[in-house]
Amino acid sequence: MSAKTKETYFTEIDGKLYVRLPYQDSSGKWRSKYKRVANPTEGRKMIAKLQSQLVSSAPVEAEKMTFAQLMERYPRPLAPWYKKLFLGSFGAVKLQKIDYAALVAFREKRAQVPHKATISKQSPQPRTVATLNREMEALRRLFVFAHKQGWIARNPFNVGDGLICKSLEEHRERIPTDDEINRLLEYAVEPRAHLRPLIIAALDTGLRKGKLLTLTRAQIDLEKGVIDLGRPKVRNKKHPRFVGITARLKRELQDWFSTHPDLQPAERIFRINDDFKRAWRTLCRLARVADLHFHDLRHWYATNAILAGLPKDLVMKQTGHTENATFDRYFNVDQEIARLVAKALDSAAKT
Repeated sequence: MSAKTKETYFTEIDGKLYVRLPYQDSSGKWRSKYKRVANPTEGRKMIAKLQSQLVSSAPVEAEKMTFAQLMERYPRPLAPWYKKLFLGSFGAVKLQKIDYAALVAFREKRAQVPHKATISKQSPQPRTVATLNREMEALRRLFVFAHKQGWIARNPFNVGDGLICKSLEEHRERIPTDDEINRLLEYAVEPRAHLRPLIIAALDTGLRKGKLLTLTRAQIDLEKGVIDLGRPKVRNKKHPRFVGITARLKRELQDWFSTHPDLQPAERIFRINDDFKRAWRTLCRLARVADLHFHDLRHWYATNAILAGLPKDLVMKQTGHTENATFDRYFNVDQEIARLVAKALDSAAKT
């Protein structure tokens, strides 16, 4: 199959939506690939997937392959900002010319770039070790793939000292207080009303943001009180098969569904296709809540589940963790918890 394609477009067959991708096969004859999709958003993702499959099937000489060609053939999704970053640094460079020294230089250069969120401030902050590690991990996955395909003789990440320093990361210990949560919910009104059910879902299920955003109406069973997450599609991704629905979350979802009666079974319930970073920052500013990430709500879930007396193994199954060391970072001791512990010790001392 050749990588040569014509313009992709949407079409309807028997009232159902499809994407159609014409392509030229090895004999020069034009053919078409059809894939059924639920909506245009899913269709655009399917188009990118089909195009990637066509490109990856085209022959290429390993000695001449560039980094840009590697990215075209990489089968897994890569965040847009990573694509832009990596292409800007290595795009036209031949893959076999990228050595360990080039990776070291790339990491050192990135370390000098201030964090984007602080550039406008008087004292912009440098990139954190965790941010650098995420970038290098994404880059390493590309070279692991290239090595498995036989396009490079050796992965340059394996040549010298480690370029990913997990031990130097500063792990967050921030969880919201009850008062902060109440203020967030108070200000989660139009035009940010869509954040209210998301916040409660994160607090009461401990699910990651990405998983919450992809929940469909068919996965929510209010009568049984469970969310069916299905089985992980990627082997190294862990999450429970089912998550329970609390009474608070049930009320919130009932209200949400009543205001969105046209939700289809396969449609995302929160109707957010990208992200909500700007809305989240605005909400935190209005609610006077500083330095709170949406992911910190997952920490709140893990911490409060343990404090409620649930066994650690059970909570780990619900959060999808398999390593104690990773899960322990989610159990955070903030001021409120420290006071609870002190109160419990006072009670024990009086008996």
